[in-house]
Amino acid sequence: MKHDIASTDSMRILYDPDLVSFPKKGIFDAENWPNVVPVNTGRGEAYFVSSDGRQWLIKTYCRGGFIRRLSRKTYFFIGYAQTRMFQEFLLLQYLIDHKVSVPRPVAALVEKNGMFYRGQIILQQLQGYESLSDLLAKKLATFSQWEAVGTCIARLHKEHIDHKDLNVTNILLRNNSVFIIDFDRCAKRRFGFFYFRKKNIKRFNRSIDKLMKQGVQITLEERKTFEIAYKAGLS
Repeated sequence: MKHDIASTDSMRILYDPDLVSFPKKGIFDAENWPNVVPVNTGRGEAYFVSSDGRQWLIKTYCRGGFIRRLSRKTYFFIGYAQTRMFQEFLLLQYLIDHKVSVPRPVAALVEKNGMFYRGQIILQQLQGYESLSDLLAKKLATFSQWEAVGTCIARLHKEHIDHKDLNVTNILLRNNSVFIIDFDRCAKRRFGFFYFRKKNIKRFNRSIDKLMKQGVQITLEERKTFEIAYKAGLS
């Protein structure tokens, strides 16, 4: 996929020229859009926006954990290539090129202020999709969907991608179509494949266990279907 950069002294925008012409900072401000819907999941700020056929998700990067009490939206700057926004944008483009189902990135903004930076990313909105978490809570997940999820995660891992927060909320489905989302801090690993794959799956299984503790019924057969499809996808 193609990408270009628009820049000023303190700002750079990495963008897909097939989706947006020479971009300005204003497209990252939800207040500039006629149709805005806040997204209430996750710790960050996110909005669905739409206008003239464009249906996008604007996400602001926010810290988690204790450190957010000191600095909620700023990060230490060591180079534009190392910023979380640019890394996520380029990783998503790489995955799309390699036939992994992830949201298509539109543009990523980095604003530098001295030794620190902050930023946002715009993604194409996935319409009509529900999280695996919601489907499980409503008892609507099918065995074929469990199989599709296992196959999709295996395809991600065959590209040596370490997903830092692989859980049932970050898996979206529409029928048997599966997308994996939230690639902040994720990366393609050169080494330790077996370790990070095991860690990712452990994180995914913990999210299932958490739902079950909340009363969601998930059968052993469903989990086995996922496991078989995942292992088959890796082979």
